[in-house]
Amino acid sequence: MSSKREFSHHFLSGASSGLISAISLQPLDLLKTRVQQGGPTGISGILCTVRHIVAIDGVLGLWRGTMPTLLRNVPGVALYFYTLQTVRHTMTTIPYLAAAPPSVSSGSTLPRLSNPANLAAGAISRVAVGFVLNPITVVKARYESNIYAYRSMAEAIRSIIRKDAPYAGLFVMSYEFTKDTASVLFKPRSTSAQSITLSLSGACAAAIATILTHPFDVLKTNMQVHPTRYPTLIKAAILLGRERNLRGYFDGMALRLGKKVLSSAISWTVYENLLVILKS
Repeated sequence: MSSKREFSHHFLSGASSGLISAISLQPLDLLKTRVQQGGPTGISGILCTVRHIVAIDGVLGLWRGTMPTLLRNVPGVALYFYTLQTVRHTMTTIPYLAAAPPSVSSGSTLPRLSNPANLAAGAISRVAVGFVLNPITVVKARYESNIYAYRSMAEAIRSIIRKDAPYAGLFVMSYEFTKDTASVLFKPRSTSAQSITLSLSGACAAAIATILTHPFDVLKTNMQVHPTRYPTLIKAAILLGRERNLRGYFDGMALRLGKKVLSSAISWTVYENLLVILKS
């Protein structure tokens, strides 16, 4: 397969998965932000927030912010999947990093790596794509703004690495491990069974990565929404602990967990199945 055709396959598959997941799950992302910025928590609080949004903006108000999400996520997810594939394919040429084929196929066409290599590949790809796509909206704007108090470009880049790399690395490692384990346990033979395996693997990997990194997501959201009150990561961590106790670090986790689990299940299943279709 030519590199040009392979690029189009990964880009098209990634863009399709980004489009579907962004539109279908935007309400969860909106609610997560409202809760993390200090809104009511718990099921009753979330329902109250939903009623408030619908009363003011109508049902479509739950999809507020969809266009910016699409403008970022569709090309972003497409480029991420292609970058991840390229990085992982390159790593397979290094004997220490490559992994043996599974005893039972999961229907995946992606390169196979060891767990440490998957961890590194996910982190490298996410940081690289995040930096390439956000020089204006993230790095440039924050670096030029005195609100965020970035003293150098290097500090701005480190901020992106701290927020994105851990989740992406944990996700890819967990996804590949879960996919291999599920294939051995359930031995999926049909296309539908393999799709279910991919969906469950994406969901489980997202759950693991989300739970482990959620406190940092809460801090990030509060720094973005209340930059003067939470100017730095350390100050945000200290103040949030004082104001909301340990529970505050997990505000909105149910919503983020639901969004990430569904998004990953949709994105990776669509991505991998489309790759199989396009390659065949």
